[in-house]
Amino acid sequence: MDKKRFDRKSLIITLVSLVLVAVALVTVYRYARGLEVAAYPTVEMKGYSSLNTFARRVAYKDKEYVYKDDITTILFMGIDKTGTDTEESLLYRYRSGGQADFLMLFVVDHSNKRIERLMIDRDTMAEITTLGVLGNVTGTRIQRITLSHAFGEGGQQSAELTVEAVSRWLLGIGIDFYVAMNLDGIPLLNDSVGGVTVTLEDDLTQFDPDFVPGATVTLHGEQTAWFVRTRMTIGDGTNESRMRRQRAYLNSLADNISEKVHADVNWIDRLFDALGDTLVSNMSRGRMVNEAYKAMSYEAGPMETLPGEHVVEPDGFMAFWPDEQATTEWVLETFAEEVAAVTK
Repeated sequence: MDKKRFDRKSLIITLVSLVLVAVALVTVYRYARGLEVAAYPTVEMKGYSSLNTFARRVAYKDKEYVYKDDITTILFMGIDKTGTDTEESLLYRYRSGGQADFLMLFVVDHSNKRIERLMIDRDTMAEITTLGVLGNVTGTRIQRITLSHAFGEGGQQSAELTVEAVSRWLLGIGIDFYVAMNLDGIPLLNDSVGGVTVTLEDDLTQFDPDFVPGATVTLHGEQTAWFVRTRMTIGDGTNESRMRRQRAYLNSLADNISEKVHADVNWIDRLFDALGDTLVSNMSRGRMVNEAYKAMSYEAGPMETLPGEHVVEPDGFMAFWPDEQATTEWVLETFAEEVAAVTK
């Protein structure tokens, strides 16, 4: 057989084989995608429909509101993710982002030079976006908001899914920036301010014999991690109790940070250096520093939580069902101003 004809025939066979392989891969992908969608159907969110936050002016209970312009929103996340990627876990790379065990929304009102802080219960039942094993969006479901970060690869994608869940829950308000910190970085943050002093409400003698209820102690190193992270083996084991400890810790931490910044304007730069790879954010370093300095001169409101009901669900885990009316009114009070009564 002529060598040239043989080479041409071999080339044709190779090309046809590649096309068949490509078709097979597309077929397998579509089949897998179909299984994912079938397994995780989209769930329509109930409630929270009284407010259209994509409009500049909104109506609620016979009143009209207009949204403020000069507001910056920042969502802080504390991510609990342990372990390392293995060949087996890579099969679940889009479902291994770690849970957002701590969520706090900062609302910076530049016109009024005030900062509102909303502490979000990790067990808040909200609409979260789900991903399949191939990384595609398979729909949404009503689930604990902490799990919004579990989908995705654990970095930017997971953080954005959490931002989306919080925004959707809070009636669609825009969230400008996020800062996610692996909770392993807490001891670094704590020790950078020389330790944080708190008064204990719970019995923590299982960790340290001196940590009895009513004692005032200064936390250092790994003491900080179990103080703000441990839940099941302390007190009543609820996230509500852990949030109470976290509030006490954060109030004291904020005071320490303020003292450090006022004493040394370059301290906050060194803080970001120390935290290093524990942070994931869509804010530039310069913007972080500017916002932090600006906040030092603003009045900070108390750490708020929204009312609702804690319920043990059929799966055996605690869930927090927020009060819809209270949520709507908090959003309006924080992000909008009343302008007029609605004309009927």
